[in-house]
Amino acid sequence: MKECKSISRSIRMTETVHSYVSGHIGDGFNQKFENICHRFMWEEAELDRRIKEKKKLLAEMDRKADAIKKGLYAAENIKRELEHAQCVLRGMVVECNSNVTPGSPAGRKKRVTTQRT
Repeated sequence: MKECKSISRSIRMTETVHSYVSGHIGDGFNQKFENICHRFMWEEAELDRRIKEKKKLLAEMDRKADAIKKGLYAAENIKRELEHAQCVLRGMVVECNSNVTPGSPAGRKKRVTTQRT
């Protein structure tokens, strides 16, 4: 059913809006403007649903990114701790080796002997 056009208005607009409206389907500017409005009215609920869905997806991706960042930060901390432990162990090895006298049992190499039968 076609609605009666009982409202008459004069509007002012920018050149950008005028170009946008003029680029749409319709016979004249009024019809083109109405077509844009009708299209938006029909698609508004779907667009709102899609926007809500995309926001939800974005929020989930943000949560996952935060979890990944926390995991990466923890891994970097573990790496630093391991590097520190390696340095401490190297220092202990150097210190232990410097305290060993050549004639002491700890300073001698063990001989591997094979038993003959």
